[in-house]
Amino acid sequence: GARILRWLVELMLGSGLRVNEVLALRNMDVEVAGTSGVISVTGTMIEDDRWVLVRHDELKSREHAGSFTLPAYARAVILEARSAQQDIVGRLPLAPALPGRRGTVISARSVRRALRTRSDALKGS
Repeated sequence: GARILRWLVELMLGSGLRVNEVLALRNMDVEVAGTSGVISVTGTMIEDDRWVLVRHDELKSREHAGSFTLPAYARAVILEARSAQQDIVGRLPLAPALPGRRGTVISARSVRRALRTRSDALKGS
């Protein structure tokens, strides 16, 4: 929960990407060799008519396509997410770079719900 939200927010801040563009990043889209980090933005996540989450290989605008260098804190997020993967499936090229607890893609709806829950908890404190 909280760790995944932190990863998502830090990657959004470090890359300037939209939430569904970050959620669509796959391991093959992220290079963290040496001390640098580069992401290739090639798609976004959408929910189809049946509310099934699918990766869409088109972006809202061409300006968001391309490769971007990550700042050190966003690179650290990718390394932390990769080290959290327990099985080989989570390390495959097509696996999500920021997987959910079950190693699957996270929906933006789940992110919004988790942020609302945390926001409500802060208001109640």
